[in-house]
Amino acid sequence: MKIISIDTDGIFISEKVDIDKLNEYLDTKTKEIFNVENYLHMEIESHDAAFFRATKGKHYILKDGDKITFHGQSFKGSHMPKFFDKCLEQIAKDMFEGKIVQNINIKDFSIEDLIQSIKVKEEGSYKSDGSLSMQLIQAAKKEMLDIKLKDNDQLCYIKTDKGYELVIPNKKYGNIDWKYYQGILDKIYERLKIEDTKQLTFG
Repeated sequence: MKIISIDTDGIFISEKVDIDKLNEYLDTKTKEIFNVENYLHMEIESHDAAFFRATKGKHYILKDGDKITFHGQSFKGSHMPKFFDKCLEQIAKDMFEGKIVQNINIKDFSIEDLIQSIKVKEEGSYKSDGSLSMQLIQAAKKEMLDIKLKDNDQLCYIKTDKGYELVIPNKKYGNIDWKYYQGILDKIYERLKIEDTKQLTFG
């Protein structure tokens, strides 16, 4: 048996174990070493398939039926645009089905898929006018003169050749900075250590 990963969700191992014998062993050792009764018992949980990659931090993907679950901070985050989750889901699906992981054309996504959001504080809380939050606050004040932002209010933005632009209805934006969004997509390949997306298959 090989231990693959340990975190707050449990211990991931390479093969099934006799859970009753394991709990008996824990009971015996707890009594032997600490002279107390053991009330913490392990339970076993199986998954249809799993993908693990040893990186800085833990990144793994679990599959149960049609449901795919992602673990690892770099796979999550409300600040990520919608296309990030869509791409991650498609790449994981291809990997579990044993398909070649295809390059994704970032330009196939809509403006709505590119939108990101950030929580802001009251204007006086920022030391620098150059921060992204402050840039968006100033843009919001310019576009909506009577706006009053409170701590933890969210502002949405996209990245264009003009910089970070506040998302508001019926606005015409500059040219999308596709290089910026490609960089976000590349982070998925980096986390999974996929260097050549045309050749790598999952097995």
